[in-house]
Amino acid sequence: MKQQVVPSDTKPSRTQHMRIAESFDKLSPGYGTPTDGGRPDLQAKVRKVAAGLVAKGSHGNILDAGCGNGALTLSLAKHGHYSSLVGVDFSWGMLRVLADRVEALEDQRGHDSVERLHLSQALLERLPFASGAFDTVICVNTLHNLCSEEAVRMAVGELIRVCKANGELILEIHNASNPVVRRHFARYSKPHMPTIPYTVKWLRSVLEQGGFAVRRKVPVGLPVATIAPFVVIKAERANLGNSQSRLSSDVDSPFC
Repeated sequence: MKQQVVPSDTKPSRTQHMRIAESFDKLSPGYGTPTDGGRPDLQAKVRKVAAGLVAKGSHGNILDAGCGNGALTLSLAKHGHYSSLVGVDFSWGMLRVLADRVEALEDQRGHDSVERLHLSQALLERLPFASGAFDTVICVNTLHNLCSEEAVRMAVGELIRVCKANGELILEIHNASNPVVRRHFARYSKPHMPTIPYTVKWLRSVLEQGGFAVRRKVPVGLPVATIAPFVVIKAERANLGNSQSRLSSDVDSPFC
């Protein structure tokens, strides 16, 4: 079965979002491989940690937000412990590479779980899904490539919105508390390819504004979360009464 990619309902003008998407379109065939200039070894560890934090025996709906060309999506698809798995990204090129990989997986191994995998093109700041649609929402290797701090706040708000009341969020940050990450990102960040690190403290405050509490922090690259280059966070809805997924601006600085 040819994997269908569902375009976003919103067709934005040629904005910074479009320029960023076009940059990732160009990178999509080799993204995440040893030749792309990144750290695929550490990113593989991040994906392994994130997949391991998904509730054991989960049979619900899973969202891979910022799925890219599908390294994590395909790993989840092979296990098949879900009712539906949705990968969403704003880069059409990334989604086309993932669609081809899904088709190859289905042809080679006959995974019936592939039938329950769907792809959608959309901005994380405006997800085209109903509130409470997913039991597990995952977002790794993505937030640092959004165009601004405000965009990340909006995206986290959307991830919270589409997560069920008893669901879980699994997020990853490139840690601004790590001096190497901070210097590297400051040097290479461009308008068409932003690289903006955030701290665990800042992300925790944003999640708490949305009524979620951090339950686990898993450092990757170094054993201590405060200075590890990558940190994977698992959060669940806190008992905060009628907290809504509205993120106010009075959160801690992302660079403290």
